[in-house]
Amino acid sequence: MAEPPFCTGLGFGRQLWLTLSQWRNSTGTRTLHFTRRLNSADRVLHWALLGDVMTVVIGANGRLGQGLIRAHGTQNLIALGRADCHDWVQDETLDRVINKLGTVTEPGDTVFVASGLLDPRLPVDALDEVNFTLPRNVILAGEQLGLSVVTFGTVLEGMMKQPNAYVRSKERLSDYVAEAVSRNANVLHCRMHTLFGLDDPPPFMFLGQLFAAARSRVPLKMTSGLQLREYQHVLDTALAVRAIKKSGCLGHVTISHGKPVKLRDIATSIAEAVGFPELGKFGALPEPPEENYGVVFQPTLLPDEIKFRDTIPAVAKYAAERI
Repeated sequence: MAEPPFCTGLGFGRQLWLTLSQWRNSTGTRTLHFTRRLNSADRVLHWALLGDVMTVVIGANGRLGQGLIRAHGTQNLIALGRADCHDWVQDETLDRVINKLGTVTEPGDTVFVASGLLDPRLPVDALDEVNFTLPRNVILAGEQLGLSVVTFGTVLEGMMKQPNAYVRSKERLSDYVAEAVSRNANVLHCRMHTLFGLDDPPPFMFLGQLFAAARSRVPLKMTSGLQLREYQHVLDTALAVRAIKKSGCLGHVTISHGKPVKLRDIATSIAEAVGFPELGKFGALPEPPEENYGVVFQPTLLPDEIKFRDTIPAVAKYAAERI
């Protein structure tokens, strides 16, 4: 009996995670006894639900989404990529969100909205649609369907006098979460630091620029590099998010280990890791108007088994493996 393409290597009788586009007319992935009724036209596999609690990850193609999938395991998990949710970003598309989530979830399930745009240079409308409207629609759908929803923001919320378009979109979401929680919505909003690990960093971000400079062997022009940043490996952060969600926390929480590093130390560690000592050209650019040179976030209270990697050696290892 040949397996359908999306089951390759998993085998019948095992548990799967599927994208919504692979569900089509099906009703769940909560493990299974396969009934093996395959529609040759749509390649749809139908199965019997066993009623386990389901985790849904929206934005499964991204770094955070991948981290959450690994933290939760693929058992009883539905991964929704960009193609599954591209039409959830308008005010008038709430019914679509309700219909789709209503098809693949039951009351008590959890939805992680890990999708998002990070580049502040993108059009404001695009940032607002993905970073605010989509998660807002999921929160509204969750209220109607009895779901628990987890959204993600940035530690920069409320900290900048002149926030860029990205930060503003996350501040809108943060304000909406506060409003939703005030009406007893089951929502957790996690404020995040800079994540690394798994895939290459985005090219517009500091790590991405360092990676590009290291690969091309062209020094990267930098400021003094004295700015402080907290970096977290995405797999560590995902485990922290899972623990916080499991604790029943609602509202806003900042996920921090409390050990920021200077940007120049990040650059120096990568330079050593890849054998390019000229990587960072410090002092070649003026200092930005709004920066953090001294603020250290308090560590988040987490279970003892949740530990963050030491930033400098972890980033150096990451660079050595990817460059």
